[in-house]
Amino acid sequence: MVYPRDDKIDAVERRRRATQLAKENLACAEQRKRDEILQRATEQGKQQKMLEENARGMYDACVSSHQVAIEKRRHLEEEWAKAAEEKLVQDHEDKPWLLEHRRRVLGYGKLK
Repeated sequence: MVYPRDDKIDAVERRRRATQLAKENLACAEQRKRDEILQRATEQGKQQKMLEENARGMYDACVSSHQVAIEKRRHLEEEWAKAAEEKLVQDHEDKPWLLEHRRRVLGYGKLK
């Protein structure tokens, strides 16, 4: 009768080991899932930071481009005003009657 009793002990031991193995497998799966979630969150954080840096760079480039355009326009307006004034002076020297006509009819052309 020794054999049946050993079978019962072996069955209990196998059940205990199976339960322990199932618990370890479950714990391992849960840890792997936590690690994946943490890795995904870390990656998303890096991507968010990169997107914010890119957006800031694009904004800075846009502002810089706008400032360059404003500076070019200001320079051109100054050049146009200077050229217009030089033309008026030249017209006054070459054709004094034209300057008088512009002053009378058009209301501009005063010399500084």
